[in-house]
Amino acid sequence: MAINYFYPIGFGPSANCKLGIPGCTLDISVFQYLPNVPANATFLAVFAVLMVAHIAQGIRYKAWTYMGCVAAGCALELVGYVGRILLHDNPFDFNAFLINLAYVFIPCDIISLVLQGTGGALSAGAETEDGTKVGVDVSKAGLIFQVVTLVLFIGLSSDFLWALQRTHRHDDQRVTRPLKVMIVWLAAATILILVRCIFRIYELKDGYFASAFRDEGTFIAFESVFMIIAVACLNVGHPGRAFLDTSKPGETGRPLDALAEK
Repeated sequence: MAINYFYPIGFGPSANCKLGIPGCTLDISVFQYLPNVPANATFLAVFAVLMVAHIAQGIRYKAWTYMGCVAAGCALELVGYVGRILLHDNPFDFNAFLINLAYVFIPCDIISLVLQGTGGALSAGAETEDGTKVGVDVSKAGLIFQVVTLVLFIGLSSDFLWALQRTHRHDDQRVTRPLKVMIVWLAAATILILVRCIFRIYELKDGYFASAFRDEGTFIAFESVFMIIAVACLNVGHPGRAFLDTSKPGETGRPLDALAEK
């Protein structure tokens, strides 16, 4: 009589576990915990509200490109939190884990996104611990590249604003009060995103199976809360208020995309 042995696999495309099956415990899942549904549902709702607010502001100020980029970022955040909620029902669901990893970055970070995606794919298809490590290293390279480019952006934009503030040859070159307000909120959002990216590097420093990657409290603090505040900063400091041209009586402003083309 043949005996069928069941070998539990808790992570990867070949995962065959579900809670309740003998041998399938949280200890062999990637997070080693069930994501908190109320917390993740709250973040999902907040990002949805912020996305709607950005769409409304984009329509009001005709900031189509800006609206599209920020709304797309919020949409990917929504996808990520849907993945975390699905992982609560089945912490071994590899598809839900991949959905949870959804990200969006500034255009210069497309290379970073490709590297992180490649790293995730390598880790997912790896059959050995060394193979998984290669994937994690590629993902970390993408995150490090993102931090470097973001720091470079901060440096170059700071230099530009300093030069602009000191140059008053033309009225339209001055840093007006609305523009200063936008810059302050943009700077706050940028710093929050930078800290969040540094946290992601720390989180992956020892791979997917390290304690840092499995700490939901730290994830909520540095990922969820930081990103919600960053998106809210972009709402408060919307560029539409800074670049809206109301210099002529009766005008309600020009589309931001049209201003960018000049």
